[in-house]
Amino acid sequence: MKPKIYTTPAAKTVLNSDKKYKWVHLWAGKEVPPTSGGSFNHLINDILKQNLDHLLICQYSAESYRLAESSKASIIYVEFKSKVTFKSRMKHRLTGAHPINYEDFLKKSFDVIEKIKCDNIMIWGTPLYLSKLRAAFPKKTIVYNQRYFEHAYDIANQYDYCDILLTNTIGASKLAFDMNYSVTPLILTIPNGVEIDTFTPITRGEKNELKTSLGIEPNKFVIVFPSKLHPYRGISYLLNWIKYFEKENPKIHFLVMGDWTTKNLKGIYKELNAYLHKTELVTWIKSIPRRDIPIIYKSADVSLMPGVLRDGMSMSAIESLSSGLPVIATQRGSYSEIIKTDYNGILCKPENLFIEGICSIEKLFSNPELLRAMSLNAREYAIKRLSRQKLLANYKFFFKGEYTKIDNDLSLP
Repeated sequence: MKPKIYTTPAAKTVLNSDKKYKWVHLWAGKEVPPTSGGSFNHLINDILKQNLDHLLICQYSAESYRLAESSKASIIYVEFKSKVTFKSRMKHRLTGAHPINYEDFLKKSFDVIEKIKCDNIMIWGTPLYLSKLRAAFPKKTIVYNQRYFEHAYDIANQYDYCDILLTNTIGASKLAFDMNYSVTPLILTIPNGVEIDTFTPITRGEKNELKTSLGIEPNKFVIVFPSKLHPYRGISYLLNWIKYFEKENPKIHFLVMGDWTTKNLKGIYKELNAYLHKTELVTWIKSIPRRDIPIIYKSADVSLMPGVLRDGMSMSAIESLSSGLPVIATQRGSYSEIIKTDYNGILCKPENLFIEGICSIEKLFSNPELLRAMSLNAREYAIKRLSRQKLLANYKFFFKGEYTKIDNDLSLP
């Protein structure tokens, strides 16, 4: 399939005009404007709304394209057939590198960049094509926006091909130095942000009404698992916690929000799938529109995030905090920077995650006053440290080159 290009009205004359863009954003993903979840999608969309002199090049999505037709944003969509070769599949298994070959997307994107006037390029997502971008545009400023805490594959030396590295947290910046021989670009940190007016707490009475509407008894202690069902999300622990509380405390109720990331279920994952379908201790919502996600948080008492990888600045975690939910999380990745034990959540050591997870759940279940205090703290922390308004203000400072004004403080208020 030969790549095709679709443009929004604002970008139709891009290739044949003298308009100069300040920034080109290159995102090999799609869904901008967003039609579902995904922090990249929503953040890029917000940046485009505020900066009409920015251009985005991304994958084509029919639904997103229809939404964008009525916007003022400049977006060029590249429709191409994603290639998954035997070589790329094996490399994915051995190193974790992305299995999809984006060569067609890159070629078309580079053609566009060559024809427009723009000195700055921001790369979102994978760093694997930074070297090709640098070779093609040696005189342009290249910024790699690393919205992960750590990549699943080796990125040593990839940083050498960008001028600026943007991270989510100071911890992610430190890890870049710890894991690489040298890190040559300027490093700046812009923490993620959440819509604090959308993800809000509610009263106990309202919470009980929402529980009832979901078929959950109001007196149940509801723990939301706000993640897709993937091994990296600690679902082996989720299964064993469900089995434990089914015997020890049936007042604990798990609200699982998300579907499987694979259809080929084996071993304990097949067992978990059976539990999700049969046990009265679980309410499973496989898929939910983003507009309804705040309701799920509002119906819960605690958020559970037992990730087993170094996770980035999870949207689910900061949405939980903004909703007034203490977060029980693994002490890895960005969780350690936004969760403070007994303040707005509880961090569990990864080497003792099963036992500490049980103790954390029981601690909050048995101590309503502590739960209430931590809920208030979670909301306060989100307002003061994690607002979407603060995030966009930081990007405004970044694009102006006013780096000293960027607020990356994630400490306790």
